[in-house]
Formats: sequence, structure tokens, C-alpha cells
Amino acid sequence: MADPFRALKAEPLLTTRGVAEVLGISSEAVLRLWRAGELPGFRLSTRVLRFRESELMAWLEDRRAGPLTRGADTPTDRRPETARPKPVRWHAR
Repeated sequence: MADPFRALKAEPLLTTRGVAEVLGISSEAVLRLWRAGELPGFRLSTRVLRFRESELMAWLEDRRAGPLTRGADTPTDRRPETARPKPVRWHAR
């Protein structure tokens, strides 16, 4: 019979403080992310949360952004020549 806790034994769990150090944010911010359902974690008791490092790294990869480039020559980054903003008309009162 397979051990259902084998994966947990193989990978140490991080505390809220440990996650905060890895992410470079406060423990309170970690708790806010977890409460919002954005950060995967385990509630072991009313005052104990733990996080798998592998899930944390996967969560980070999902949020990876590409480099920000100014003046990129892609259709979504350029405004069509015909789509100029309308002038603002002010009315004197």
C-alpha cells in the first residue's frame, strides 16, 4: 500500500515567513495573497499555514512577465493612423 504522505515527507514545507523571504514581501502580504485564494497553501490548524516550495515556484512562473520594451513594433503596440484621439472642446460659461 502506498504512503499517502510520501510527497509531503519528500518536500519540506515553508512557513509564511519563509515564503515572505523568498518573495521579498511581508508576511502580512503573503497572508493576504493566501486568503484571496491567489497563493496555494495548506492550513494545518487555525494558526498554522504551510506552503510547498514546488507550488510556490510554479505560482511564480505563472506570473512571469516578459521584458517591457518601449517602441515595440507589434500590431498591438502601435496605434493605427486612423485612430487619432478626438480633440477636447471646451465651452465657456
